[in-house]
Amino acid sequence: LNPGQLAAATMILSSADRTVSVQGAAGTGKSTMLQAVARVAEEEGARITGLAFQNKMVADLAEGAGIKAQTIASFVLANERFVTERDTLGYEAAREKLAGTMLLVDETSMVSSNEMLKLHQITAALGVDKLVLVGDRQQLSSIDAGKAFAMIQAGGGTMARMDQNIRQRTDQLRTVAALANIGKAGAALKVLGDRVVEAGEPAAAAADMWLELSPGEREATAVFASGRDARAVINQRIQDGLIAEGSVKGQAIHLTVFERVNTTREELRYASTYRQGQTLEVGRGGAQDVGIKAGRYDVLKVHANGKVELSDGRRRIRFDPQKLSPTEQRDRLQLSEKKDLQLREGDRIRWTANDKQRGLHNAALARVVGVDADGVKVETADKVLLTLSLGDPMLSRLDLAYSLNMHMAQGITTDKAITVMSSHERNLSNQRLFNVGVTRVRDELTMVVDDKEKLARQLDMNPGNKTSSLETLGRLDIDGRKGPGAQPREKFDPGPIDGVNLSDLAPVPSDLPPLPDGAASAPAAKAPQAPPDLKPDRGDPLPPLPERSLGLDL
Repeated sequence: LNPGQLAAATMILSSADRTVSVQGAAGTGKSTMLQAVARVAEEEGARITGLAFQNKMVADLAEGAGIKAQTIASFVLANERFVTERDTLGYEAAREKLAGTMLLVDETSMVSSNEMLKLHQITAALGVDKLVLVGDRQQLSSIDAGKAFAMIQAGGGTMARMDQNIRQRTDQLRTVAALANIGKAGAALKVLGDRVVEAGEPAAAAADMWLELSPGEREATAVFASGRDARAVINQRIQDGLIAEGSVKGQAIHLTVFERVNTTREELRYASTYRQGQTLEVGRGGAQDVGIKAGRYDVLKVHANGKVELSDGRRRIRFDPQKLSPTEQRDRLQLSEKKDLQLREGDRIRWTANDKQRGLHNAALARVVGVDADGVKVETADKVLLTLSLGDPMLSRLDLAYSLNMHMAQGITTDKAITVMSSHERNLSNQRLFNVGVTRVRDELTMVVDDKEKLARQLDMNPGNKTSSLETLGRLDIDGRKGPGAQPREKFDPGPIDGVNLSDLAPVPSDLPPLPDGAASAPAAKAPQAPPDLKPDRGDPLPPLPERSLGLDL
């Protein structure tokens, strides 16, 4: 282990605090560090459980660090009831199961505030020995509300830093990664120099660039896209090129697949989220609050009065999304878009849903090794051969995988990459996506863009940060002021609201604990007493941890 890895591992294993964090920049060897921590902890009798945001990350945690893992959602679903239900046999069994357990959470930047709260509640209620949060706050944030990992760091939680880059193997790429980590994307593009290629259609140009490579170079070169539209163009163009040259061959099977539309539970409560032609899947148990049973429905129409009209093929149903419970914690509804897809022998695919019984995980890769009248034969990433018969649900839950978008790329390492970004994609042209796109690579990176100067300006203006309520109230400054034109944070003023008088409201009470910078002062309050059987967090001083800056001392 290098000094940064050793410091983080030492902090995890020796800290008396129940919750600790490791802020590790991209390419600093977090998986290697976790592997060492897991082996030492197991030798000392601890139980190790890994947690991650999605199944692909779970598989990567098991493969890269040798840690048995599960998704955060499944862990929370199995244990959250014990936060309040403590007078049951199930509670005692859960406490016994998690006694002496160290929970290692990977890619913590993608964990929402709600999930983070539940993890802490479960940790306290069931006596988990330690909750270890590992990730990079500069990379992608959670899809749902919140930026919990950044808030924990800004709030002064016990933390070690890992800043020594061991992934990039050239001075140029190490410089690019360092600049991306401190939000200087425009400067990073300048360092790449002629490795930034301008094209009128960046996605098509990137696909052609990949097709010009030799078979060996193709295997070593990933293609990353900023969003789903560019990814779709790249996938289709590469598949067409491979068919033309004969690398993908044989009989084609025509499929209708469902491509997930990323929405939050709150967004699904608004009619504007729905579009004619989409598919709505309602999970087990249905949505009783709006009278919809479990099943798959076509979205026929969105009415002006806010009602959404559905059809299951036999009958039509209208429902009001506003009547969906705002406090529901399960992901009962999922919107998808239908897409026609052809597969041939040799095609590279990825799964878009889970089939745990057969070991097929969302975002995991596979390759088509045969197509016939009986179905499709695939080879999974684990080299397992599997035949999907016609009508198999997983034949509608896949997509081409010649290109991956940035959210799929986080956590991936590759020797070479072609990364596509466009200045006109204003929301996708941000520093966080850029950071992920340029730090996946060891040896060689090519950026394909529409306009280098416009993209640089767009990236420098858009950090891609989320906000939090504590920031809005001025209680916590997490990301600081960015850019030369940034203004000091002002007190939140919602402005006039019809029928509501806010002038005589009392100010926000200062009953929160003071922040590490001393900017907020609050009267000392008597600390609540923890139950005697729960391990309290202590502020015992730790030995100095070697830290490295994100400077460019190459």
